[in-house]
Amino acid sequence: MSRIVSVQPLVRSRVFLSLWLAALIYPATDALAEHVVATVPNGIAVQGDWLVVTSRDRGSVLLVNAADRTVHHELRIGQRPSSIVQAADVFWITDQQNQQLIGVVRQDGKLQEVLRRKTEHSPVSVAASPNETVLSVACLWARRLDLFQIDPGQPNNPSQPVRPTVTLDLPFSPHEQCYLDNRHLLVADAFGANLAVVRLTDNSVSHEFQIPGHHIRGIAVVDNEVVLAHQMLTSFIPTSRDHVFWGNVLTNLFRAIPVQEVLNPANANKKIFGTIVPLGGEKRGAGDPDCICVTPNGSVTVALAGVDELAIRHHRNEPFQRIAVGRNPVAIAANETNSAIYVVNRFGNSISIVDTASNQVTGSIRLPAPDVTTTELVGESLFHDSRLALDGWFSCNSCHVDGHTSSQSNDNLGDNHFGDEKRIISLLGTSDTAPWAWNGQQMNLIDQVRKSLLFTMRSSEGKPMDEGEIMALTGYLRTLAPPPGIAIARRDHTNQAAAVRGREVFLANDCQACHQEPALTSRDTYDVGLTSKTGESTFNPPSLRGVSQQHRWLHDGRASSLESVFADHHHPPHAILSPTELSDLLAYLNQL
Repeated sequence: MSRIVSVQPLVRSRVFLSLWLAALIYPATDALAEHVVATVPNGIAVQGDWLVVTSRDRGSVLLVNAADRTVHHELRIGQRPSSIVQAADVFWITDQQNQQLIGVVRQDGKLQEVLRRKTEHSPVSVAASPNETVLSVACLWARRLDLFQIDPGQPNNPSQPVRPTVTLDLPFSPHEQCYLDNRHLLVADAFGANLAVVRLTDNSVSHEFQIPGHHIRGIAVVDNEVVLAHQMLTSFIPTSRDHVFWGNVLTNLFRAIPVQEVLNPANANKKIFGTIVPLGGEKRGAGDPDCICVTPNGSVTVALAGVDELAIRHHRNEPFQRIAVGRNPVAIAANETNSAIYVVNRFGNSISIVDTASNQVTGSIRLPAPDVTTTELVGESLFHDSRLALDGWFSCNSCHVDGHTSSQSNDNLGDNHFGDEKRIISLLGTSDTAPWAWNGQQMNLIDQVRKSLLFTMRSSEGKPMDEGEIMALTGYLRTLAPPPGIAIARRDHTNQAAAVRGREVFLANDCQACHQEPALTSRDTYDVGLTSKTGESTFNPPSLRGVSQQHRWLHDGRASSLESVFADHHHPPHAILSPTELSDLLAYLNQL
């Protein structure tokens, strides 16, 4: 989904490119009258009085006039638009499902498609360099970054105004991006605490570092500092009522790190702390902080997506002021005079208009919506609703980021006692993995959901939920598909022979006894030689589907790599693998 990380004056110097694009219009479909599904807006870009808004579920972009507050045109472009940015007078949009970068221009009061480029698997964000010559596309499950060159016009070869230059491998699943200058790009982990500095002078990854936290969804530069909006889970603190109340379990933070520290290669693989400002407080949590919008005068706005608010400050040393907007704000853009910001409310099917001088909502633009909202969409909205937790500190999404996992551990009552934190399991594909909880004692998914709401989120003191809402939330979880193995996402067939041999290693060591096809799990608990802090030795095996898309393994996350599961922790205990067998087994697991 789109994040507008900074607002800069539009560059109008690439007239040739715009004229060329306008002359190569692809056939388009006017979707405004055809669709009856909700808009689910998730990105925005501004051009004068016009707003261009991506619609995730309608597979379209909408042209909205900010002056008369109406939708003037809708163009269907794909299946699942995920982000948008404007560069060289073109709106660049990623389609996560079709794995494409799409160029769209505004002409004669309508939107028109002019260009498509293939990307790596699951593009989730697109960003443009300050000089608007480079586009970068973060590809989630491929763990890759696609770089494209924007050419201002090649009279002798006008068929290639945007050309791919390089694809970079990353050690984590990327999501948010921010250009530090025209030579450096900062890319953030979609789920965990990792960030990478990409050097554009030679198109390489300079170095990586970490912050204390996870779920980085806001990233920008202001006053020579990189600012981040993210969450931080303290794994060893139990989810008791008092710890949730005081924000000890999970905090929501605005972190600032000097750009100089970020760019320093000496900080490679280190944890950088910077300075922090808590976004929530006693009785008023700020669950799921999301995008950051920075205007040229230094004003900073943070979307508090889980509690339907914004946090705004105009000067570094002043506190954030919070105001209410629509349901689940996830994208923000300012107008060209910086007198107003436009806030995309994902589950509200609306855009809030906020006056930047008074920090007041001055209006709202309604987007197309059906008469009846689907149960799945209700469940998804609840999954992202931090108000379900005591005082709004966190949502289901806070730990199970986008349905996946932060790969951290949490001390909750899933195993019926405190004092023994367990690794947070991915919920992608969870409908096929009964029973639930590490001890395998929850036989019904709806009971597991109800227990998590009551005893992890302390929802009895949060927003009341009826059984219909609990069923909707459970129904949403059942729609989540497992992620592709990293070898599949990267379309990497070089280790196919090794993967075939690896499956034989898997079967020869009786791994399928616990990890049974098709879900690669089973309904029983097993003693595999691992013991928890409180002496538990039998666990329900997690599914191995998408096992390569995690960062920690085993029940308490003690293994920091998939190789370490076997080489260091000797799982399963009876298996003795040669280096070749281990390599082949890993090749097989990377395809699951």
